[in-house]
Amino acid sequence: MPFLVQVMISGTGLNERESSRSMEAIAAAIAEGWESRWSTFFDADDADGHAQADGPEEAERVVLDEQIVGRPGSVDVQVVLGGPGLGLEEAALSATGLARHLTGWSPELLACTIASVQVSEVDQPYDENNWLKPLEVEEDLAARFSLTDLMDSPLHELAAGYLLAGGVRSLWEPGRRVNGSVLEARDVVLGAVEHPWGRELTAVLGRLLVQAARLEAASGERARLTMTAGGHRELAAALLGRVRAGVEDEEEWGDEDDALDSDDLRGHVLLEQFMEDFGLAWNRVPDDLPRPLADERCDRQLRELLWAGMNVLAALCASQKAVTNPWQLLAALDQDTVVEELAQRETARVAEWADAENEELREGCYSLAAVWLAVRAPEALRTSRGAAVVDVAAGSGAFLGLINASLLELGPGPVGAALEQLDVPATVAMPMAAFVRALEATCLPQDAEGDPYDEMGHALDAALARDAHEAGRVLALTQILHRAAALSATDANPRRDSEGYISSPEELSAELLTNAKMHAGVIQGRETDESVLLSLGALALVAWVEPTLAGALARELPDLSGSDPLIEPAARLRAMRWVTDALAVVGVHADELAIPGGGDTAAEAADLRAVLSTSGRDAGLLADWPVARLVSAAAGVTAAALSGLSAGPDAAFEVFLGSGFGAGPST
Repeated sequence: MPFLVQVMISGTGLNERESSRSMEAIAAAIAEGWESRWSTFFDADDADGHAQADGPEEAERVVLDEQIVGRPGSVDVQVVLGGPGLGLEEAALSATGLARHLTGWSPELLACTIASVQVSEVDQPYDENNWLKPLEVEEDLAARFSLTDLMDSPLHELAAGYLLAGGVRSLWEPGRRVNGSVLEARDVVLGAVEHPWGRELTAVLGRLLVQAARLEAASGERARLTMTAGGHRELAAALLGRVRAGVEDEEEWGDEDDALDSDDLRGHVLLEQFMEDFGLAWNRVPDDLPRPLADERCDRQLRELLWAGMNVLAALCASQKAVTNPWQLLAALDQDTVVEELAQRETARVAEWADAENEELREGCYSLAAVWLAVRAPEALRTSRGAAVVDVAAGSGAFLGLINASLLELGPGPVGAALEQLDVPATVAMPMAAFVRALEATCLPQDAEGDPYDEMGHALDAALARDAHEAGRVLALTQILHRAAALSATDANPRRDSEGYISSPEELSAELLTNAKMHAGVIQGRETDESVLLSLGALALVAWVEPTLAGALARELPDLSGSDPLIEPAARLRAMRWVTDALAVVGVHADELAIPGGGDTAAEAADLRAVLSTSGRDAGLLADWPVARLVSAAAGVTAAALSGLSAGPDAAFEVFLGSGFGAGPST
């Protein structure tokens, strides 16, 4: 019968560290084995290495299992003894022998005493592998160090420099995106206090100030100090003066190759003196204040110092405003090979990312122009320029999204009636019939089987044959869209004149512009709303395809009204700038530009001539015009001015959108 022996060893020297060493000694002692009056015990795993004892008083005895648990001041030992014929009396004697063996086996255990010895029978093992229940070791989930502490100081310096440079870029152009997100100076300042990073940031800040002053001096130009986000102008101006004065007296520092004369040391001395003179010694805790008040004061001093430092860096590095990422700015200041490598990689990545976003925006503009023309003037798509727009748009996801959104807005009544009235190829009619059935399902109570919106997407894919683009299919689909838009104003539309539903082609085209980014799926987080950018791009293309339609689209631009009182003046100013820029592009004076008709009515033509007559002189003469009227007329004049150019739409993009998308189609 196996027996459980429990021995508790105590000792004043068994602290946390000594207890661990004692446990190792006890384990070694048990593995070594021990003798009692009747028995010799050894580890069961070493049974083959021990000869069976001779004589009746010594029988084979083994340790079947063991556990050693250390606590401050004591060690608990549990051993399961086994062997043929083992009885209680022999087990008890063996237990006392084990206790003497443990306390005298090694120097670590000599100072320990036996607190208790217990012996009990063991009926059966805990499981097939263990006689004793395995110890449940609780995992310590408390981190010993912060992640920042686990990084070496060079990584701290790189990270601090990146944050400061990113903050400086946000001061040049508030809201400017950095790697797809907004990195603002305010977040750097407040984060330095909340997640103690003052030491890392100020150490790098001093060096960057010295390097930035040297960069400014080499350029020969000085920028004015501007405060766009936060901080005290007086502190920033004082720091700027000291930094500039320091670089002018740089020769007094001595040998530039001297390690003690590094930019780190210069920056450290510069900031320490500045902090001392202006009461910004954030890293010194005053003894005369309670700790909470002292911490609050230090935090405020650190914030003021960082604000002053980043505002000064923004002025000193003004020549570097064109950089696309923080690493690029740091590389311009410090000839560090690691920073230069990071700058090259990040600049290439940002350029690739920008190209991809511009291409997505370009396809969205072409798609919006094509769908707008399909709703309002489908005959324009059959011209050479209209066909060029369709050719770019038709293979894109934005075009599919805009077509799908348009048909969904119109509803099954007008779309189904249009499909019945038109003679379109079967390759388009059959999938569009399935589209109408799915569209009808969206108007019914939700059905558990199938998703009608997925079915509509599959039907449009089949109708457009996107894998093998055919211009005839696209034009057939635009015919359906145009007819359905026209039917939305008739009895074919059961929701006509209902609030929130489309009841005319003009309402549909305006909806497409207002929510262009959602319908086209072009959501990039740009500073200017993507719906506005897409609408301006579509305006440029419509002006290029059919100049007389530019005014109609411009009247529907989504940024002509709103709660912000600056929206309308900005729209007026932008519209008049279109005219002056277009005249500059074509190289003619306002008096030399002829307006051929200029619109569908004499009133529209008169508006165009009125805008042209004020261009470049006094746009305030038209201040009493509604903004939509002015913008529409200005777009018409701009389109008329650009219509004489035989090249592609790039000039129109430059005028209306303020940027191009590279080489576009030409006719």
